[in-house]
Amino acid sequence: MIEIRKALASEMGDIIRVANQSFSPEREAGFDFKKIQPKAYADGKNTADRHILLFENEALVSLAGNLHHEINLAGNKYPYSFLGTVSTLPEHRGKGYMRQLMQKIEEEDRAAGVIFSALTGKRKRYNRFGYEKCSSDYAFSVTSYCLRDYSNDSGISIRPYETADLPIIFPIYKSTQPYIVRAIEDFADCLSFSSSMIFTVLLGGDIVGYLNYCARKNGIFEIALTDMNLTPAVLSLFMRTKNFSEVTIHVNPLNYVLINILDGISENKAQCDDVHLKVYDKKRFLELLISLNLSVLPSQCEESFVIDGMRYVININGHGVTVNEEKSKGEQSLSMQYFLRNAIGDGNNALCRQSRLLPLSFGFNNADTF
Repeated sequence: MIEIRKALASEMGDIIRVANQSFSPEREAGFDFKKIQPKAYADGKNTADRHILLFENEALVSLAGNLHHEINLAGNKYPYSFLGTVSTLPEHRGKGYMRQLMQKIEEEDRAAGVIFSALTGKRKRYNRFGYEKCSSDYAFSVTSYCLRDYSNDSGISIRPYETADLPIIFPIYKSTQPYIVRAIEDFADCLSFSSSMIFTVLLGGDIVGYLNYCARKNGIFEIALTDMNLTPAVLSLFMRTKNFSEVTIHVNPLNYVLINILDGISENKAQCDDVHLKVYDKKRFLELLISLNLSVLPSQCEESFVIDGMRYVININGHGVTVNEEKSKGEQSLSMQYFLRNAIGDGNNALCRQSRLLPLSFGFNNADTF
């Protein structure tokens, strides 16, 4: 007998147990969601209400987490969901349980009125449920040789983050990131994802920013400073302190300031498309997507795309954007999955070459994924 339902608060321990048992064989010995995702699973956290559970003969064998959140942009709120911890015990795979959970999550998302759902994972695993990869971040490779001209740190120091730093660091986060999704009370747990360590950056004894470093993934996944021009000197000091000859820095593709700085000091830049999206409200998603990219788009432009049988007319006038939805007149139509795959990314495709608006950027900071 199969039962699918929302988790109860009393089932938090079972959720972590089944998730760990499901992932450990595929990851590494000792894999523990309490350390990998402290914002959701650390001791004392009870996020059971974010999970849908599947029981076989009253035994929990499969589950998925579904976090509802919103992006606040220019006074508009865009609700979305982030799916994670999709888990089935190894001995119960191949029974269609993942498909049933994904159907349940879609029902939940549609009922909640989310604009889109996002997740990370293997493309073919989720593509059949309507998700498609799109570019999520850039990975810059920086070596000590790249930073040889920044050996003088000019009063910069770096130390482990302390809770007392939060009131100063959180406003720096708010002023430097493309859009804000974290609350101040979750800030440190978010940055500690995947056993990352947070470091506070000081200049002349005053806090001027932070970075986080994940030894498990061998990279810096977020760096924010009151003056981003300090980035090379901060990286130079950090690498000398850790005795690193090379480090990878992951950047949200909408963080144009940091991208431009790292472009000038890195050996290599790679585009990573780890995030998959499924769009429920195409009109509002396009409005969000264009609004996020306005600073690098033409100030006056009208363009339309026929997606899943509907025409979406995008108009940029000055610094604002409107998207109107019309019935298609029989023109060739793109699927939303095709649009996501080609419109968001490096632009090396026919769709982008025919457009003044494309390619577009969209991304999450790794610390904000489920």
